[in-house]
Amino acid sequence: MATKRIPIYFYYVNVMPIGNGAGDTELNWDTFLNDFREMLGNLENVDLPQRKETFEKDERVVWLDSCPKLNNCEIDLVIKSAKYNHVRDVIDTENMTEKGQLKNPCDGDEEKTHLCLRYHSSNEQMICLFGSNYYGVAIGKVLTYLSIKMQKWCTEQQKPSSYSFGKEIMPGDEFLRELRRMDKISLVTLTLDTNDFQDDFLHLAGRDEARKTVDVQIRKARRSVNIPLNLVENYYQETGAQQKIKKLTVEGRNDSGSIKIDTESIQMKQAIDVELSEYTREIVSSSFFTEAQAILDSMRISAS
Repeated sequence: MATKRIPIYFYYVNVMPIGNGAGDTELNWDTFLNDFREMLGNLENVDLPQRKETFEKDERVVWLDSCPKLNNCEIDLVIKSAKYNHVRDVIDTENMTEKGQLKNPCDGDEEKTHLCLRYHSSNEQMICLFGSNYYGVAIGKVLTYLSIKMQKWCTEQQKPSSYSFGKEIMPGDEFLRELRRMDKISLVTLTLDTNDFQDDFLHLAGRDEARKTVDVQIRKARRSVNIPLNLVENYYQETGAQQKIKKLTVEGRNDSGSIKIDTESIQMKQAIDVELSEYTREIVSSSFFTEAQAILDSMRISAS
């Protein structure tokens, strides 16, 4: 069977509770995980028209195909999508016979996107291993789809609160490798949530138009002094979904010249070899999840 090497990316998944008419509420992980698993199980078993969501701006429909693994702490999902309004003339590439248009505007080619969600009770966060598919949907669209379905289900079940999903990139060790190659560090920028930045002048603004994050710049004290490497490494340890530093940007020089690195551009990623179906050349889902779980186990990113 043919195989293909595909990139997989890692994210922190933020779960934001939404109160029904009473403002935001505190997140209870046990309640959320039970609700999320029940919603997915119900969604998996309804008819396709009820599973889909149409994103008109993207001219794409998205739906849940299956949940090969579904428990409170470990969830594997196969998301399908199809882009419509893309009709082209078809030609037989062997004998160059023109076949005309074989699709209607509402027809779309099915594409599969795979992801693994893992909840860690030790630090109360959910991470996502996401299989990249150029023709499929991005992680943001998947989380938007899940948010829509989660909120619809909570309304139907008359739940006191609902949830929406967001993401943050999980920085990779390559950031540290690039950092340690730097001979001089001249500027460090910390991107913080405004709620974690206690400044009277900032909070005096009190306007929705203001950004939800604030950048704090740390410059070297004088020209002949560099910012210490171990200080930046300590800041790096405070980055991530549950940490106060949302993004870390470092400017300086290495043996190639001036360089600027940040934790969003240098993302944790791996690559896995997966089997492809014989005719459609799609990824075989069982192969993806087997290889993905091996990566999670080797990195000790498993449910706890």
